[in-house]
Amino acid sequence: MRNDLEEGCRLLVQAWAMSYGLGFSPNCIRDVFGMIQAGSKEMSLKGDADNLEKIREAQENLLNIVSLMVADAKTRNLSQLERNAFHEAKLKVCPVYPFSWRTPPPSTIVTPEPLIARPEPFAESSETESSE
Repeated sequence: MRNDLEEGCRLLVQAWAMSYGLGFSPNCIRDVFGMIQAGSKEMSLKGDADNLEKIREAQENLLNIVSLMVADAKTRNLSQLERNAFHEAKLKVCPVYPFSWRTPPPSTIVTPEPLIARPEPFAESSETESSE
């Protein structure tokens, strides 16, 4: 269940990107929301979820990351923010309160399909060779 802080940060990043005419790719928004979820949890654990100064700091840091992503998208003439730009921006900015460069929570990680299908294992022969 999302809390108000997490929901507010989700809306903030989406509105910020939309103000530049950009959306998020599905994988990108999943990773961004994973970072927001982890940051919100961190703030709650530290008792900062109701501290307006800490909330503003977290929001400013979040917008710094998204601003780098927007700059990347504008430079490359993209219509949406991409996952690789998110990870590059995160590496440039993080760690900043309350976000780190740790992997998002496991529930938000998408395992990509392999580019090349794995070969099927060889079927075992039902006949066994006997020695005479």
